[in-house]
Amino acid sequence: MPKRSDRALPLLPFNLELERTVRAIQRERRAIASDHSSSESSGTNTPLDSLESSVLDSFATPFEMENNRTLREFGAPPPYEDVSGIATPAIEANNYEFKDNLKTLIEGHQFSGASLENPRNHLKQFLRYCNTVKANGVSQEYIRMSLFKFSLTRKALDWLDRLPLNSLTTWDEVTIALLSKFIPLEKTVELRLRISTFQQEENESLFEAWERFKNLLNDFPYHGMDKWLLLHSFYRGLSGQNKMCLDAASSKPIMKKDPVEAIRIIEVPCKTMPIGVKVREPPLREVGGMMLVLLTCLVLNFMHSHLS
Repeated sequence: MPKRSDRALPLLPFNLELERTVRAIQRERRAIASDHSSSESSGTNTPLDSLESSVLDSFATPFEMENNRTLREFGAPPPYEDVSGIATPAIEANNYEFKDNLKTLIEGHQFSGASLENPRNHLKQFLRYCNTVKANGVSQEYIRMSLFKFSLTRKALDWLDRLPLNSLTTWDEVTIALLSKFIPLEKTVELRLRISTFQQEENESLFEAWERFKNLLNDFPYHGMDKWLLLHSFYRGLSGQNKMCLDAASSKPIMKKDPVEAIRIIEVPCKTMPIGVKVREPPLREVGGMMLVLLTCLVLNFMHSHLS
């Protein structure tokens, strides 16, 4: 059996074009090698050397740039700069400065963001201070947005500091952001429930009950309840005797009046009746108790008819 080495391989036919191509490649390689050796002797860089040098420089540059800092300095915090989420608008009076007593006054009535604080009341008081400032070339927008950070403290100030830089560009955006943060949806539901379930307190006069109800509306002006629904809530929460008095003052059940007329009927006795006068629930065993209530209702009816 013949071995593999004993078998002759067939010869390929001579290709003149292929031979020329191979020789051209060899000549090009020898020329590149000759140029590289001559550049080394003359000290010039070839394209290959430039490429290798740029690659090495790209790795070495960061370390070389950091050689002027010590390891201790790398661990130190960067320089501090006072930044804020409020972008203060530009004004014409570039050299304007606020008086120190104004800042002191504002800092004396700061909002901390506590659950018992009302952010709307804080904004109301803050705007009163800002409105005292009058200067040519200085807008109220600039005054409010420049001084607002001085009116915050604790949790409220921390909230402002965490806002993205210059994310609030108008005063409306500032107020919306503050109210959205510190009057959450749960608080809104709670305030609306307090209005819809209003109840007159024991020994509370009609005047006091009406004032307390209006204070609830002032604290929560965005309750979203129609006027007729508000009057339903107030009337439903009154004592039986006060309901009777309002009906007598209107000459017929007050629920048959339109909302504007009903408010006028409630306001008249509340404005004319002394604050201390109360229409209390009389004991059932008191014979003259109901007569007293009816007499009071007649007085209210007379006051309404002559003062409205």
